[in-house]
Amino acid sequence: MERREEHVVFEGVATALITPMRDGEVDYRALSLLIERQIAFGADAVVICGTTGEAPVLSDSEHMECIRFAVEKTAHRIPVIAGTGSNDTRHAIEMSRFAADAGADAILCVTPYYNKPSQEGLYQHYK
Repeated sequence: MERREEHVVFEGVATALITPMRDGEVDYRALSLLIERQIAFGADAVVICGTTGEAPVLSDSEHMECIRFAVEKTAHRIPVIAGTGSNDTRHAIEMSRFAADAGADAILCVTPYYNKPSQEGLYQHYK
C-alpha cells in the first residue's frame, strides 16, 4: 500500500498578536515592531485580529487594514493567520474572503457567540 504524505499547514508557535493602539487609532509602527520581534524570536506564524487582537472592537476598515498590513509586513517569512470570525455568518464569509484575497495563509473563525447555534447551525456556519 502506498503511503500518502500528509500536508502540514502549521506547526510550532503561532503568536496571537495584540493590536497596539495610540490615541484611539491602530498604531502601525508598534504593530510592525511586534511582527518583526516575533519573526526575530522564531515564531512559526502570527495571528492577527483574533480575540487577543481586539477584533470585536475594530471597525471593518481597521480590521481589514491590520490583516493587509500583517501580510505585507511578514512578506511570506512566516504565515499569517487572520481572525475573521463573527456572530454574523455573512460577515464572517466577507472577512474570510478579504483575508484570502489579501494573502493571509489561513483564517481563524470563531463559533458564533451569543446566539448559541444548534449543531446543525454550527455546521452550516462553517460550511
